[in-house]
Amino acid sequence: VPVPAEKPRREAGPAKEQREQPRAAVIIPDAVREQAAEKSGEAMGAQVAQQFLEGLLQKMGLECPVAVEETPEKIILNIQGDGGGLLIGKRGQNLDALQYMVNKVANKTGGDRKMIIIDTEAYRKRREESLVSLAEKLGEKVKRTRKAGTVGHMHAHDRGIIHLALQYDESLTTKS
Repeated sequence: VPVPAEKPRREAGPAKEQREQPRAAVIIPDAVREQAAEKSGEAMGAQVAQQFLEGLLQKMGLECPVAVEETPEKIILNIQGDGGGLLIGKRGQNLDALQYMVNKVANKTGGDRKMIIIDTEAYRKRREESLVSLAEKLGEKVKRTRKAGTVGHMHAHDRGIIHLALQYDESLTTKS
């Protein structure tokens, strides 16, 4: 079997050089680590999450205080102040991205792992209410027309809300 000849490599252009730059590391200030180490594992995660989020917001040019609410299952960080539209983004994408980063940093330090939820201007609650309303309207339309209904692309969490809103209706079935 003949072995194919190797293709000559092209010289790296500026685009390749840009891609090969090292990624920035997430650095938790020593003062935050020391303060957090003095507290229990649960309080440590909440404090690290709060201070990391406040630092991110400062780097974005937003001076917004962050309120912390802690339950046994999760930590809720509520961003207060203006700039909510910028923080929320299209369908909450910016808020989800911030939440992902804060979860990674806070749960990296060890201790009890809790889900961290970031919210601003009660966006998460309003979004859930609008999705439940959408599910109910779609359910009524499907019952009336007796044809399957579809919704557009959704985040997994949003799809879950739709399924939960329609789960007790015996005449409907939902699937993703």
